Amino acid sequence: MRMIWMGLLVACSSSQSGASEPGSQEVAEAPSREEGDQMNSSDERTAGVGLPQEGHPFTGVITAGQPDEAGLRAAKRAGVTRVVNLRSDGEPLTAEEPAMAASLGLQYQVIPISDAEDLTEANAAALDAALEGAEGEVLVHCGSSNRVGALFALRAFYREGATVEEAMALGAVAGMTRMTDAVRSKLEAACAELPGDPRCE
Repeated sequence: MRMIWMGLLVACSSSQSGASEPGSQEVAEAPSREEGDQMNSSDERTAGVGLPQEGHPFTGVITAGQPDEAGLRAAKRAGVTRVVNLRSDGEPLTAEEPAMAASLGLQYQVIPISDAEDLTEANAAALDAALEGAEGEVLVHCGSSNRVGALFALRAFYREGATVEEAMALGAVAGMTRMTDAVRSKLEAACAELPGDPRCE
């Protein structure tokens, strides 16, 4: 799932229903890179599946808020073969989702992200590994896609060689809203430990 980053970065089109986080954010065009995920331009995005806060920011990846069983069925019809859940134990539907996914023949993995403390390089690597080798689309979700975008931003920086600004833009495309400040602080702290690193220029 490592491909050339190309085209215009486009923000996810919907915000969390009834939540206080802001809606979609416009993102400036980012430079193309030699490695990374290919981002879908607005005219290349996959037709909507009907999931909450749904986005199609990268080829082969659907981002979303929490799906119900009907949503998982729709995702499977759209070509999803693997589900990566970033919610923690005790959040709505987290107990039921493994069985729902299994009944549909979907591969299922949990990378629990409770709060900003779980936005780590190790979890970014876990997301990277979860995307590798999928034979179809991968659905990555949390409750509102906010944590999804945050972890994609860290993955871009730690695993794909993105600069801080590129990683932040990519995270916004993938659904990051309320965690924007926390992610920027983490990336800037990482850069403080990496003097001269081109990602931090």
